[in-house]
Amino acid sequence: MTTAISSTTTPKRNALANLAERIECDPTELMATLKSTVFKGATDAEFNALVIISNSYQLNPILKELYAFPAKGGGIVPVVGIDGWLKIINRQPGYDGMTVEISPDGQSATATIHVKERAHPTVVTEYLAECSRGTEPWKAMPRRMLRHKAIIQAARVAFGIGGIQDEDEAHDSMRDVTPRKGREIPAELQVDPFQGTALEALATEEPPAQPAPQPAAATKEAPLPANPATVPATGRQKKDRIERDAKYQTITEKSGKGKTWFVVAVLIEGKLVEFTTFSQTLADSLRGLDKGTAIRVTVTLSNPETKEFALEDYTLIKEEGMLV
Repeated sequence: MTTAISSTTTPKRNALANLAERIECDPTELMATLKSTVFKGATDAEFNALVIISNSYQLNPILKELYAFPAKGGGIVPVVGIDGWLKIINRQPGYDGMTVEISPDGQSATATIHVKERAHPTVVTEYLAECSRGTEPWKAMPRRMLRHKAIIQAARVAFGIGGIQDEDEAHDSMRDVTPRKGREIPAELQVDPFQGTALEALATEEPPAQPAPQPAAATKEAPLPANPATVPATGRQKKDRIERDAKYQTITEKSGKGKTWFVVAVLIEGKLVEFTTFSQTLADSLRGLDKGTAIRVTVTLSNPETKEFALEDYTLIKEEGMLV
């Protein structure tokens, strides 16, 4: 005689249902809210990935502890704010406290994380010259932003946290190479990415023998040359930004008519190019660099007639693959 064994299996709850239960929200309403706010623009697959990451790290996307950010080449990347990072750190098994020290000159921050049953703490130092982006938060609160950077990097080393980024890292990964709609670049101005660019024209001592023809009726600023390192303007930014590899040379302080500004000299493809900036924070950061340091400069065309450029920001880069 054979006895039939009946068994029941509990269906697996999906990631969205788990997230909804954790933050006490209806799954359908939660999906609609996330897709219209912090996960806006995400495909179904990307949305699921963000929900899974939220659950994995026990983060609440409604509180912007995690949100979506446009990625290089399309798609999105998960970005975790400092509140989210602190929540992750405090939930780690064995976490036994943390200290952060800012150097007296404000140029570095050192985070020390203690983990139970480990002989040595994790110590990570971050430097203003390598982290500062010249954005408003960095200009207004450089020490606080540097402290956040040190905490995040120390957490990664101490607990092996991966798959998530902070907002600065997400910005670095965003490179939109498509010209803005409504501002199509004429064929005669589409040049090789690293030849004949606006920066090269600026660096040339003698004017080109055969300058590119300009439309007779043009009175406005001509479109920028096609360049894969040109980033379209966003938000309050009114001008396209151009990014080029360079080698830092010097920075000089200038003043006149009650104003102070700085002239930054760099080498681009072996030619000396000068940019101006009014940012004291950016100037202080550049002063900490050695001559010949490889950097990627972000500039805007400040004067189309004289081809003058303003330095907006810079990041340190490796020597390998440099174009200068």
